[in-house]
Amino acid sequence: MAAGVGGLLDDLGAMRRFDQAGMLEAIGGIPEQMTNAWQLTRALRLPASHQGLRSVALLGMGGSAIGGDLVRGVFADRLKAPLIVVRDYELPAWVDRETLVVASSYSGATEETISALSTALERRCPVAVISTGGPLRDVARKAGLPLLEFPGEGQPRAAVGYALTLLAGLLERTGLLGLSDEEVRAAVAAAAAAVQACGPA
Repeated sequence: MAAGVGGLLDDLGAMRRFDQAGMLEAIGGIPEQMTNAWQLTRALRLPASHQGLRSVALLGMGGSAIGGDLVRGVFADRLKAPLIVVRDYELPAWVDRETLVVASSYSGATEETISALSTALERRCPVAVISTGGPLRDVARKAGLPLLEFPGEGQPRAAVGYALTLLAGLLERTGLLGLSDEEVRAAVAAAAAAVQACGPA
């Protein structure tokens, strides 16, 4: 039985028949996602209000929130400000003009994220948006907010390379995270090696 399972795991055609959501290909695309995401953050225009901040609040649900969890875990020793993930309609009372609010929604239509973003705008917090489109993108464009728009293909959980690197790159641009181009290239290479090692033989 073990040999049969091993053979199945090396049979790309068989895996694709079982993998209806295309997660295998999505995982294989993580290194490219990371590269594209970093480039997007290099081109982003940020106003002066997005510098010198004291805290970060990532608004998101499900796969759209995982970038906050990953950045907080991976860069715990580098973050220059506390980062929280808000999975709720309500924004914590302490979030103010010295808090970078990042609204993240893959679809751009997440009710909780849009609700909390509305409160952040009322408080005049510095805000940035991460999304593939939808109402959230429209809000960002109308309000002139920094927008990191990336291609939407598959499920939100399949965009983990974007979720991690867009947020990390944004925080680097705001001076809240020390991260160099060389380190990102090394991380992309490590991710590519991991994909190669874990993929079908």
